[in-house]
Amino acid sequence: MRSGLRAIIGVILAGTFASCSPLPIFSQYTTKDHHPVPEYWICEGTAPLDHVIRLKIGLRSAGSNELERHLHEISDPSHSRYGQHLSEVEVRSLTAPDSRTHNLVERWLQEHGIEDPQYNLAKDWITVSIPVRTVNRLLNTEYQVYRHLEEPDEPLIRTSHWSLPIHLHRHIDVIQPTNSFFRPRSRRSQSWKRDSSRNENDIIKTYEELKAEDLAKKPHIVVPEAQNLPPHPTVAQACNRFAVSPLCLRTLYGTLDYVPQAAGKNKMALVNFLDIGTNRSDIGLFLERFRPDAVDAAQEFSTELVNGALDDQSPNTAMPPEGNLDVEAILGVAYPTPLISYNVKGKPPFKADNFTTKNTNEPYLEWLQYVLAKPELPQVISLSYADDEQTVPYSYAKRVCEGFAQLGARGVSILVGSGDEGVGRNGTCFSNDDAHKKTFMPKFPASCPYVTAVGSTRYFEPERVGFDARNDFVSGGGFSNYFPRATFQQEHVGRYLTDHLKSEHNGLYNSDGRGIPDISAMGYHYPVVWNGTAHLIDGTSASAPAVAGIIALVNDALIAEGKPPLGFLNPWLYKNADAFSDVTIGSNRGCDTKGFPAAEGWDAATGLGTPWFPELKERALASRFRQLRPWPLLAAEDRDDPSGSDDDDSSTLLDEESILPSSVKTEGDESPKDPFKPFDDLPDEDRNILTFRALLVGVLCGALVNASNIYLGLKSGWTASANIFASIVGFTVLKSCARYAAHIPLLGGDFGPRENNIVQTAATAAGGMSNVFVSAFPALYQLGLMESPVKDFWRITTLTAVGGYFGYFFATPLRKFFIIYVARELHLIFPSSSATAFTIRSMHQAGEGESAQRKMRVLFYAFCFAFAIRVLSQYATGILWDWHPFTWLFLLTNSKAMLAVESWAWYIEWTPAFIGSGMGIIGPILSSNDVAFGIPKTDDPPWLGLTNWFSLGEEFTSALHPSPRYWLLWPGILCMVAVSLTELLCQWRIFWLSGRAVWRAGREYLTNSRKSYEYDAVDDKAQSKLIEDPAAPEDQVKIWMWLPGLLTILILTCLVTYIQYGMAIGETCLALLLTFFFSFLAIQATGATDITPLTGASKASQIILGTTTKGQGWTIETSQRMNLLGGALTSIGANQAADLAGDFRVGFLLRTSPKLQWFAQGIGTFCAVFIAPATFVLFATAYPCINDAAAETCAFQVPSVSAWRAVAVAVTNPTVPIPVSSRNFAIAFAALGGVMAVVRHAAWTGRWEWVRRYHPNMMVVSLAFVIPATVYGTAMLMGACVAAVWSRRHPKSFTMYGYAVAAGFMAGEGIGGVMNAILQIAGLSGDVWGTGVGCPGRIC
Repeated sequence: MRSGLRAIIGVILAGTFASCSPLPIFSQYTTKDHHPVPEYWICEGTAPLDHVIRLKIGLRSAGSNELERHLHEISDPSHSRYGQHLSEVEVRSLTAPDSRTHNLVERWLQEHGIEDPQYNLAKDWITVSIPVRTVNRLLNTEYQVYRHLEEPDEPLIRTSHWSLPIHLHRHIDVIQPTNSFFRPRSRRSQSWKRDSSRNENDIIKTYEELKAEDLAKKPHIVVPEAQNLPPHPTVAQACNRFAVSPLCLRTLYGTLDYVPQAAGKNKMALVNFLDIGTNRSDIGLFLERFRPDAVDAAQEFSTELVNGALDDQSPNTAMPPEGNLDVEAILGVAYPTPLISYNVKGKPPFKADNFTTKNTNEPYLEWLQYVLAKPELPQVISLSYADDEQTVPYSYAKRVCEGFAQLGARGVSILVGSGDEGVGRNGTCFSNDDAHKKTFMPKFPASCPYVTAVGSTRYFEPERVGFDARNDFVSGGGFSNYFPRATFQQEHVGRYLTDHLKSEHNGLYNSDGRGIPDISAMGYHYPVVWNGTAHLIDGTSASAPAVAGIIALVNDALIAEGKPPLGFLNPWLYKNADAFSDVTIGSNRGCDTKGFPAAEGWDAATGLGTPWFPELKERALASRFRQLRPWPLLAAEDRDDPSGSDDDDSSTLLDEESILPSSVKTEGDESPKDPFKPFDDLPDEDRNILTFRALLVGVLCGALVNASNIYLGLKSGWTASANIFASIVGFTVLKSCARYAAHIPLLGGDFGPRENNIVQTAATAAGGMSNVFVSAFPALYQLGLMESPVKDFWRITTLTAVGGYFGYFFATPLRKFFIIYVARELHLIFPSSSATAFTIRSMHQAGEGESAQRKMRVLFYAFCFAFAIRVLSQYATGILWDWHPFTWLFLLTNSKAMLAVESWAWYIEWTPAFIGSGMGIIGPILSSNDVAFGIPKTDDPPWLGLTNWFSLGEEFTSALHPSPRYWLLWPGILCMVAVSLTELLCQWRIFWLSGRAVWRAGREYLTNSRKSYEYDAVDDKAQSKLIEDPAAPEDQVKIWMWLPGLLTILILTCLVTYIQYGMAIGETCLALLLTFFFSFLAIQATGATDITPLTGASKASQIILGTTTKGQGWTIETSQRMNLLGGALTSIGANQAADLAGDFRVGFLLRTSPKLQWFAQGIGTFCAVFIAPATFVLFATAYPCINDAAAETCAFQVPSVSAWRAVAVAVTNPTVPIPVSSRNFAIAFAALGGVMAVVRHAAWTGRWEWVRRYHPNMMVVSLAFVIPATVYGTAMLMGACVAAVWSRRHPKSFTMYGYAVAAGFMAGEGIGGVMNAILQIAGLSGDVWGTGVGCPGRIC
């Protein structure tokens, strides 16, 4: 046992020293990004040191995750915020780096002589023009000159890797140009061909037939013209598949008869990179020939030149035809929708030299910065450019993709060609690393999940995968190696992989990656006018602008009806997959394979299929758009307006994916830019916040919650935290003190959010440790292992004290570990604690806190109502509290069947409840088959037939003559234990990662002196997950403050358990070791899931302790006492440690001094040591049945007590009298519970994750077997129905007052229960002075 204690202390010390080490301002360089040089690039030597590079530095956005959450919500048609796009200012506020990032990066640049860096408008990009020698030193790298074998005349200056000081890794995302090797690809063009669509037998041509047809020479092609066709032509009439005109596209995809209605409000755009532009003369000739009504558009569309780009309008330009194709395709479909052409080139000054004759600045970054700074944007943008994903550095691709996400959040649809090389160019499909293995080549930016990737088709009725044998064009598709598959794709892509692809191409693609393309459209033989002559061009670069035109028309229909545009398309597309025409013929050949085959549903060659505009328009118009402005970014005054609409069209203000529980999220809450970053918008409090008034209010709130928890725990087995309750009450009380008692010592003075945090912290500590008084201690009394609560008061108090202070001292060093060191790595958000911080923050941001004052009034009214009804109802229980409809029916009909139903406790109790029920159905089955037995409740002749089925007396706790309650107890207990332990095991990965983090911290501490220790020892991945601790060194809890206390408590625990309970020292040490272990897991689980697994921890400790007591020669009574006391220690310590660690999370977000929080926790814990035992003694004195398992009637069901007692008996008594049928059913039921827990964790993931919300909670089902009544389930159902109707009809008021009402009811009933206990002891209770009217047998 001594070695176990050394292990405990060693791990705590290692974690503390590791996490408390200071973060260096500047530190050594480590590699930030390494990207292998792609194939066919040849290094020619070192770059000239005087060559100037225009370096762009991308700073880490503080809220990229938060932006993605907003984007998914406003793009999901099933979400309440669908269509509520953000503005430029709102997006910028979510993604702007913090001031610390700016300061650190600027100081780093200044160290290298770089002054006055240029920021973009959003201040997330820095641009500096510096010579190569400075860049080499700045990035600790060496730039080289590279040439591509296919373009040897265009050298490129790049490096394969670059480094940063380690402290800047988490502040800088990307720097370019560094290791990117982009090569723009030209589209394929040919001359005109003749018409033919089917072979002689009118059968769809095979690939080989079409390939031969492509390669054959053909005469002039005749393209159908509208004036020669009927008003509503068929595809066969309007199309020649060798020259796909705008008339053909409009007929094929159903836009021909649509007349745009909102051209003045709707816009579309396309982007040309590098030296590509548009020629209006050529476009005019094209429109005159193929879309005569749109010929004026050739001069009307606008061109915006980005960063010095050109707009070459000379008649014979050397400029490629790509820009003309985009304009002609999109205008041919969507005219008269206004069009913008962005021509993008690198920023000046660009100086050509012997080494860089062509501008090689990164195209996407220049354009994204330009367009994101604009307050108004076109609703659709087509981008026809692709390169092999592996040639693009991941850091660059991720940052560009985040830029597309910002556009999507602002309501812009981005359509991108999926590539023109199938799954990859033949002979070039090898990984860009040392392995050099064969692999497919997905394209970027099509692989970005925030763009809509568009593939190509050819042929008509039916369409097939696009290709052209003459120029090796094949429509691109596959799976990203950079970006995982989004949730909206999971079902469709997963079906393709399992039903169609199966094992084909295994090892050549990433089966977990984002699927490409999303949709497709015709991309074969588009007529294009270029330099005055007609050409034919293939490619997804033609498909993308054509689809963009169709989406622009869908937006036109939406805008005409006052609805928002579609914005980010993909979630909507996949929810409306059946609106597309499926393409099932062909494959996207490449990499010397047949590529991915087209198939029913989504496939990696054509996506969901091709669009049909009439259906898409109807689906879009049928979408349920809520208010146009997103709630989370509304001004505080708009959110708090009490006169705001509560109709059904209002935003629900809640989101299921938020880290905050919806029941506690306030209407003023804004989600943080980064959940692991403290708030930076709270006022400073330059005074002592550990005040007498804060501690007093906190302890009083905690006392109320403690007493309430014991009442509710004895009834239902559940307890609640004091966090939110104390935050709201503390705000209201201390705000009033600051206003009305300003000059009164100890009460007056300013009041801020951090003092509010002290109130909450003290309340949480003072409200804790009630869990063992609704479980372990009553179980000890029911088994006759202690005398009486009154006589044992000090024994109970001392055990509570050592357990509580063990959790207190143990949680202290783990603040650094769980809140700072591994929080981001393990995603420990502590949802309830975060919700508490948000609540405090929102109340203090709302001026005088009118919102909080209103909530407090509602909470107070709810509290008073619940308190009054609980106290008064004891005098007329059958009228005010319990409604017995079957008793009423019996009195009306004299039907014995009604008494039989009443006997099974089917009645309504007007009480908050948290559990369901199961016994009311199974019990009658048991009794009717003579498996379980009851006893008459009364001898009164009118009430004969009223039966007590719930006895746990000696007669009814045998294997041969059990009551239904006793029979059902064992399946419930065993399933509860199985589920709780399985749930713990299902978190193995989190615990494994946490254990690794502890090991890493200890190892690094042992290999580095404390004085010189820095986080440099952590690898890049771990370094990027570190969190800055906002607490100054003087505000930290020093090791000398907590370590002596922890050691003292360990010693005192051994003495207390030995002297007062006769518990062996070894058994106590084992219990402490289990307490340490399960406290660690409890904090971990609470941070990750918001559920503290006390049931699993306590049951596991009981089982372990039970095995150690066997063979010791102890009596059964001694073994049971040791078992329950050891479990109680574990439960107290784990509960207190998890609660206080959560408090530290609140303080972290609010930037409260951990040291002051620690003092408040200590004071609160001291008060809880006396409050919890005293409240228990009060209830035990008023209701002795709590401690008597054989009591026939009792006001409390004590389900947790039954569970603890049953486990203690089962693991210590070899002859437990369990009915055989109950035992067999218990084993099967426990197995079912364990399997259901595993299924919940393992099966309902990915595309099946939505099933989780409907998965039965087996812990609740198990508890229903233990509780011998149905009233809690019916009460919960009634409350849930009220909440559902309220939130649906009046979402704003529900969000504002829902929690206040619930908290008031729970606290009011709990304190009312305390008052009833006092009246019971005083002889003034309803038992003496009340009436039994309405109760069965006149007894309630």
